[in-house]
Amino acid sequence: MGGFLKGMITRELAELSTACRFNFQFTTNNLDSHTVCQAAVDGFLEEMIIRRELADNFCFYEPNYDNLDCAAPWARESLTKHTSDKREHLYSKWA
Repeated sequence: MGGFLKGMITRELAELSTACRFNFQFTTNNLDSHTVCQAAVDGFLEEMIIRRELADNFCFYEPNYDNLDCAAPWARESLTKHTSDKREHLYSKWA
């Protein structure tokens, strides 16, 4: 992250993660006014909105969205093959 991103860090950007996590509506007026590169903001917002909608649709239409039954066969095979691989970090549902 170079000086470009450091210059873009504003209160609005810092709070963006919370807004997305809790599905809050937020305005981009302040974000736009502090932005060095409007095209980057436009691209970011488009990707964020499209990916959110794709995720919502996937969860709505896929009954197994919360388990590996919805994964492609090759993905399940790869996960099974690498089950015993040593991992630097172990994560749990409750962490």
